[in-house]
Amino acid sequence: MPEPEISAPLVHAGRLETHVANRRRLYVAAVQDLFSRRIVGWAMDRHMRQELVVAALQVAVAARRPGKGTIHHSDHGGQYVGLTFSETCHDAGSAQQRRVYRSRTS
Repeated sequence: MPEPEISAPLVHAGRLETHVANRRRLYVAAVQDLFSRRIVGWAMDRHMRQELVVAALQVAVAARRPGKGTIHHSDHGGQYVGLTFSETCHDAGSAQQRRVYRSRTS
């Protein structure tokens, strides 16, 4: 009797960084596959609006074609909590997971 195939869900992490070159800011949004640790999608621009992280996610989805149940982990930045990004995740079959912040009060 063959054993059932067990597979873990694919987990992506989104990150937005700022770089300065020639006194100008450049924003880079990246999507990393946390299993392989490879950057599977990225985009860059002079702004850090929601369209930037959506473009990076679209590149990742086109390149990897992740299945339903993929988890996309990110922080609570405005770019990641907006409706356009949420719809893009939903259309790709990804579930959003955001970092939980806990207070350090005793």
